[in-house]
Amino acid sequence: MRRLSLCLALLVFAGCGPDGIDAGGTGGGTAAGGGSGVGGTFDAGACTDSWASFGSSFFGGYCSGCHSAYGVHSTVEASASGLASVISSGAMPRGCGVSSTDRARAVAYLRCGAP
Repeated sequence: MRRLSLCLALLVFAGCGPDGIDAGGTGGGTAAGGGSGVGGTFDAGACTDSWASFGSSFFGGYCSGCHSAYGVHSTVEASASGLASVISSGAMPRGCGVSSTDRARAVAYLRCGAP
């Protein structure tokens, strides 16, 4: 029973990232017309984030605990469209309290092709 409890606890907390991911940082793509950018019209001119400046910390902190492949840039880049869909829908990441700003920034980053 103790082992099961430990496994459940690890599953609950494994995907949760740090609260300190820089949401306001320098740049960060957003949707045209303001707003969160999660469901809006995308402005490709807003592509300023990179794996080094944002992607690595977001996917390493929120996704790779449960989905280890998403700690690797090439995997995120190859899966950008599908990831943008599940992140913008709110289906992922689960249970980690991702702010709407970080969620919108991740979607914009992915819509830029996850450079």
